[in-house]
Amino acid sequence: MRASCGLRLLPCAGLALLVFAAAPATPVRAKGEGGDLSPACYGAGVLFAYGVRFPERDLDAIVVATNVGLFVSHDAGATYQWICPEAWEGVVLEDHTVPSLPGVAVLPNGRIFVLSGTVGYRVSSADWCDFPWTPSPELGMGTVVSLAFRDTVADVVLASLSWPGVGPLGVYKSTDGGDTFAATSLSSDVGTFYGGLHMTYGGEHAYVMSEFSGSTSLWRSDDLGTTWDEVAMRIPGRAVAVIASGATDRDVVYQQRRSAIMDPCHFHTSIVMSGNAGVAFTAVRDLDDALVGAIARTDGLWLGWLETGIEQQPPGGAFAPVAGGPTPLACLGPGRGAADIVACTIGDASMPDLVRVEHEAGGEFTALVRRDQITGPLACGAETGVGRTCAARWERVRALYGLGPGGPIDGGPGGDGGTGTPEGGVEDAAARDGSSADAATAPGGDDGCGCVAAGRRAGAGRAVSLGAALSICVVLARRRRVRRNMLR
Repeated sequence: MRASCGLRLLPCAGLALLVFAAAPATPVRAKGEGGDLSPACYGAGVLFAYGVRFPERDLDAIVVATNVGLFVSHDAGATYQWICPEAWEGVVLEDHTVPSLPGVAVLPNGRIFVLSGTVGYRVSSADWCDFPWTPSPELGMGTVVSLAFRDTVADVVLASLSWPGVGPLGVYKSTDGGDTFAATSLSSDVGTFYGGLHMTYGGEHAYVMSEFSGSTSLWRSDDLGTTWDEVAMRIPGRAVAVIASGATDRDVVYQQRRSAIMDPCHFHTSIVMSGNAGVAFTAVRDLDDALVGAIARTDGLWLGWLETGIEQQPPGGAFAPVAGGPTPLACLGPGRGAADIVACTIGDASMPDLVRVEHEAGGEFTALVRRDQITGPLACGAETGVGRTCAARWERVRALYGLGPGGPIDGGPGGDGGTGTPEGGVEDAAARDGSSADAATAPGGDDGCGCVAAGRRAGAGRAVSLGAALSICVVLARRRRVRRNMLR
């Protein structure tokens, strides 16, 4: 496993600079916003959303994860403002899209966690204007790939800490709403990959995937993540992830498995179900397509596919296409209301809607996020991360993707969208298995679990930023014995 992770050691100004090069994909993949699909799978030169979050304790807040950053609303979706990736020191390409999709989780109180697939994580200030790096030092030694939480379980947040990094890796638990974390019984040294976390609606069970030396296992906790048992091992397939759990029967859990990978965007996907909390699984659905979302509700199982679109399996019935759903599809997830289904579209600037919502089964999908609702950068002080970085970039992004009330969608002459000046610096969740952030939830399945995963490049290992690589250097300089283990 260590030899296959693409670890290279290079000299750099007297420091050991680590670069994690592309390598064959490992079986475990974190199930989160971003998931394991490359942005290229959604098309070139397009703007798309890949996750939508509705903080349970702030009914006016909506957070939309896109390939150009975040669109956020404080007025229940009447307008949206932009948070650029540079606000959390993210890397962008010439067209201002990100090269890999970060995981985005939003806690019930509205705090935003950004998981970039590199060491540590970013978490927002209360006003979303700053994104400091890794406030909890316990999670600064490895790659945070997933979070899981539920509004029904006050202040408990689970985090999955994975290779690359140094131990102890495994699952960490917070009991203060994500401010600090402590190790749980699931802990290991370097070389183990941990994947997406998932928590059932009432916290009855929590699940996480792990992979070591080619063997994939499913772990379950029945005490809110304090202790863990290995309930299934040697699981076949790749990109194995828990994607949803039962809306009423908490022992029902669904899992994604991939095989026959044709290319980074096309592969055979199997959906399997367990009725005994992960001990044994039976096949539910097989399709040659990429899963971008899943929801388990009292009216059945909903699956979202990149090319096929949305399909539903009613209790005891067969899967059937959902009429009126967008195709192709970038995300599928629960909305604010108990019956809401949220779907992300894929299209060029001539398509006004980025996200659509269906408020009742069989109803019409209507716009939830339109390009002309995005008014400009989030208003923040000039000394904040958003204030320093986003305003100067807004006009180019607005012009490229037709954003703002004066943009090309309505034929207007253009403009700064209202705030793009240099100074601008609930529902019955049980009925829909509403988890709030399976970011490590992202394409690959999102039942809204409050579980979020880091973004990954398709079919390969992780790209580590210079800052993240240097942070590893500092860690390794302090822990040379562990470094020798990593490099052997």
